[in-house]
Amino acid sequence: MKSTISLTICILITSQFFYGQGKLDQVKKNLNSKPLRQTTSTKSSSTTDSGHFVDLFIEPLIWITINTLLGETQPSKITPYPYYSNQNGEYTGSIYEEEYKTNLLKLTTTFVTSKTAIKGGEVGINYRFNDLLGAEFRHTHFYEKYFDKINHLDISSLTFNYFRVRERHVTASWALGATYVANEVNRFGITYAIAAEVFPIKPISCSFLWKQSFINSQAINTLKLQLHYHLKNTSVFAGYHNYVLAHVANPSLAIGLTYRH
Repeated sequence: MKSTISLTICILITSQFFYGQGKLDQVKKNLNSKPLRQTTSTKSSSTTDSGHFVDLFIEPLIWITINTLLGETQPSKITPYPYYSNQNGEYTGSIYEEEYKTNLLKLTTTFVTSKTAIKGGEVGINYRFNDLLGAEFRHTHFYEKYFDKINHLDISSLTFNYFRVRERHVTASWALGATYVANEVNRFGITYAIAAEVFPIKPISCSFLWKQSFINSQAINTLKLQLHYHLKNTSVFAGYHNYVLAHVANPSLAIGLTYRH
């Protein structure tokens, strides 16, 4: 009887140990896994079949997508901050207001927490060279504590942003760039993102972001839904962040601060 109880306790402790390690270790393992390679015969057989598909569907889709993403643009100036003077959002919708800006720097810091052991912090630097083009560097640090040990995962990205919609109440953009995962992964990958922010009524705005990175055939997905409260150049926000790191989900609550200059 004693041996049975001892064995049961041992199994419970062992399973708890592996569960505590699980998430970030599993992310790193997935990101380090080697992608499956197609055989030469498989590639050659699929080339002919895919040729007609590309001609009929992919090329028109690419043309439509490029036209939608780029489109025709009207120049606009940037407001010093949302709800400045008689404005609403980030753009004036005109180039004739001399007091408004032609560039913008945004600094953001975020803390995320979830019901699991994984916590995180994020810092971002977003600079718009003009009303249309910008760049953003973002670094996210995840950590997970188990049995007095802390596991880390650091993800950095650099994207170049195109602000497709620049209206008085709405800003929307898409981005392309690269992501680097540090620690035991140490790999680069490509990244794309789409984002939007709506300014319905002073001093509130709502933002959306979808970002996806491909690391060694695995995907890192980020969904952000945030509610912002604007206080001139500074805004505070709270929202829902869902990080899916190489098939390992980590839905989180986020709070943060943004400063504009």
